[in-house]
Amino acid sequence: MNEVESLRSTATNFVYTRHTCFQMSYIQYFSSQPVRTQIPSLLRDPFANDPHPLAIRASKDLQRRLESRASGGGKMFGVLVVADPSGRLGYLSGFSGMLNKQWSVSGFVPPVFDREQQSSFLPVGEARVNELSAEINSCLQAPDRLLAIESLSALENKKDEALDWIKVQNKSNKKSRQQQRNDIDHGLGEEVIERKLQALASRSQRDKRELLQAKSYWAQRIKFVREQLDSEYEQ
Repeated sequence: MNEVESLRSTATNFVYTRHTCFQMSYIQYFSSQPVRTQIPSLLRDPFANDPHPLAIRASKDLQRRLESRASGGGKMFGVLVVADPSGRLGYLSGFSGMLNKQWSVSGFVPPVFDREQQSSFLPVGEARVNELSAEINSCLQAPDRLLAIESLSALENKKDEALDWIKVQNKSNKKSRQQQRNDIDHGLGEEVIERKLQALASRSQRDKRELLQAKSYWAQRIKFVREQLDSEYEQ
């Protein structure tokens, strides 16, 4: 099997179906046919992020076609290089989901699923999704839940106020201790000076401990309230 026949066999599964005429119309032929040396013998791994030059050519051609269309943005398109039974090369193009609120668009391959079957079960599924969404929204807007969230927010505000007050006091204490260090009379003797410095250092450590203890206290209180909220309303 030569390279053209190999590529042709890849397209055969698509071309020869019970709707041959329609399937053939999906092929967008290259304006100038590639030479034999440009045709790959095997289909490249689509996940290797190393597209064949013909695939790149097809994608650029599709991009030019899309310039005249309003795709709505955020749409994924794909191309597949194929050959028809005569060996003429082109590509198939497709898109994810719907394009401009349509499943089938001229110039693109159609969906692989049965649209009639899909239209029979989709409304039922959408109705159920809407019911669940309404139930979820009702739970989210429950008065008890909103009150619990408000209480948690108020507790967090109290925590911030309490910790901010301690930090302000600690900053003032630190400034005072520095001034006391500067005011130490160095004529008092080394032993007296050392005791004064140790006392100031102890006050500094005490302030740090008080801040850490306050942080731990508020963290435990907020954790307890948040766990209650999660267990009662967020599961």
